Amino acid sequence: MGYDDSPPNNDNNEKRTKDYLDKSNRFKRGNPGRPVGAKNKATQSIKQLFLDVFDEAGGKGAFVTWMKKSDRNRALFYGWMHKMLPANVVEDIKHEFEPLTVIINEDGDEPSKANEAK
Repeated sequence: MGYDDSPPNNDNNEKRTKDYLDKSNRFKRGNPGRPVGAKNKATQSIKQLFLDVFDEAGGKGAFVTWMKKSDRNRALFYGWMHKMLPANVVEDIKHEFEPLTVIINEDGDEPSKANEAK
């Protein structure tokens, strides 16, 4: 059984497609295409399949146990995590810190902090 990527053969689908094609079977200018934010159905169903298998295999607890089982599993996990993170994230973090003064005693006692809770 092979993979058939042809659309279902029904009159409505053909009519909708023909509305967007010109005489030479090319898309007309101004074709709306896929709406913004629309999800690819194949990708969506594959993601759901993986989520279902993940839940059936024990969910988060089983995954954490697997990850902790060996260094190789841990490396695989962090490799996957790295691939899922956005490539270019720029954050402008602004935070002001209080100056910290550390006084070192010459007698070898623990250093004290001048700014500790008053």
